Amino acid sequence: MISSVGEERFASDENLVDAGERNLQVAIEAAIDVGEALIACMGWRTPRSYRNVGTILFENGVISGALYEQFKRTVNIRNILVRNYVYIMPKDLYATKI
Repeated sequence: MISSVGEERFASDENLVDAGERNLQVAIEAAIDVGEALIACMGWRTPRSYRNVGTILFENGVISGALYEQFKRTVNIRNILVRNYVYIMPKDLYATKI
């Protein structure tokens, strides 16, 4: 488990950083997929973006305001990981909580 190696070892091991990035991306995308499935099952409006999934869940009382804010932050992190337009420092990746 990545969290058991400690931040210093994590940050210095490129394989662990790569695994951490990929695992975080997959976890975020799984949350998005569950949200999309619930939205479709309930017949709510179709989301236009991943962030919009959180909006629809919030509007329908599925998630709280605090969880909605967390959802938006995690979608932003996912976009950074997938598109690689901003570098995330390994220590920041290690500290990311979702």
